[in-house]
Amino acid sequence: MSIINAKTIKVEEFNESAVPRYGILSHTWEDSELLFQEIELTGVESIKGYAKVERNCQLAASKGLNYSSSSELSEAINSMLRWYMNADICFVYLSDLDQVVSTKCGLKPCRWFKRGWTLQELIAHSNIEFYDAAWNLRGNKQGLEKNLHPITGIDKNVLRNSDSLSNIPIAKKIPCVCLLGIFDVNMPLIYGEGCKAFLRLQEEIIKTTHDLTIFG
Repeated sequence: MSIINAKTIKVEEFNESAVPRYGILSHTWEDSELLFQEIELTGVESIKGYAKVERNCQLAASKGLNYSSSSELSEAINSMLRWYMNADICFVYLSDLDQVVSTKCGLKPCRWFKRGWTLQELIAHSNIEFYDAAWNLRGNKQGLEKNLHPITGIDKNVLRNSDSLSNIPIAKKIPCVCLLGIFDVNMPLIYGEGCKAFLRLQEEIIKTTHDLTIFG
C-alpha cells in the first residue's frame, strides 16, 4: 500500500498487514492534480495539485497522524471502501464551497456530491470533516447529518453507522453507483462499457446473496 509521509511528503510503501495510522483525503479532480509517482518529482511544488496534497498532510499531522492518503490516488478502486474504513479520519475538501457562503446553502451545489465515489466514502467512515475552498473547517459528518441525508439520499441509520448496511435491502443499494465495496464484490472496470456494467454488477451480486429484492 502506498501512503504519504505527512512530514516529508514522500511516498512510502507498506504491506497491508503493517500499514500505520493515516488520514485520507476526499476531493474532486481539477486541473493539475498529482499522481503518487509524481509527488517527488523536481519542481512539483509549483503544480496546483501539490498544495492540496501538502494541506492534507498538514491536517493529518494536526490529528497526530504521521501518514496521509487520497482516494483518487489509489489504484485499488474495488477495495476503496476498505481504504476509507481503515483510515483514522477522512478530510473532505470542497473546492467550490466559497468561504463566504453558508454551509446550509452551499453544500448541495458542490461537485463533490455529484461524483460517483461520494456515497461510498460517506458511508465508510464515521469520522469525516468537511473543509471549504479556503480550508476552513465547516463541520463533521455527525453535525451535518441533517444536510447530508437530503442531498445524498443515504439512510440516516447508515450515515450514523455503516454496519446498518447489512439491514438495507439490495434494491435500495442498487441505485447507488460506484459502490463495489458496499456489495462486497470484485469485478474488472471496463471504461465505456455503459449499461453492460450494471448487468455484470447484478450477476456478481447474485452470486453472493439470497436477497431477492434485486429482482424487484
